[in-house]
Amino acid sequence: MASLCGSRCSLVMPPAFIHGYDDTVMPKHEPSHAMMSQLSKAQLSLVSMYIQRDIAKRLLVRELADLVGMSASCFARVFKNSTGQTPHAYILQLRVQRAAEIIAQGQAYSLAQVAIQSGFSDQAHLTRAFRRLMKQTPAQFCRSRLMNNA
Repeated sequence: MASLCGSRCSLVMPPAFIHGYDDTVMPKHEPSHAMMSQLSKAQLSLVSMYIQRDIAKRLLVRELADLVGMSASCFARVFKNSTGQTPHAYILQLRVQRAAEIIAQGQAYSLAQVAIQSGFSDQAHLTRAFRRLMKQTPAQFCRSRLMNNA
């Protein structure tokens, strides 16, 4: 019958429901993909703050979508249009950045502790993601930080 994709998408009525009505009573709506092509600045800010606040926790796309009143699939699409990254890639990048910040502080944390504090399931997951995004392992990053500070 009618379809909705999130709170900002327009209601799309099939033609059978529109016939017999004047446009002033019930305007005809065409699907508007441009209307929901990106998150608003407020929505993006809300989602970003939520992710940063809970970066060490398990974050689900469904939870992020609920914040802005969208389905998970609609949210994933408009999030990628807004940021150029999927929600998963965005979260992974922030987690690697958080791990790098912890390592750079010079605290005596093990890599397993850094992994947990930055939201990775284990040290191996941290190392794989860190190597892919930073082009070096966390241990290499730590050593380079120590050499630069000496």
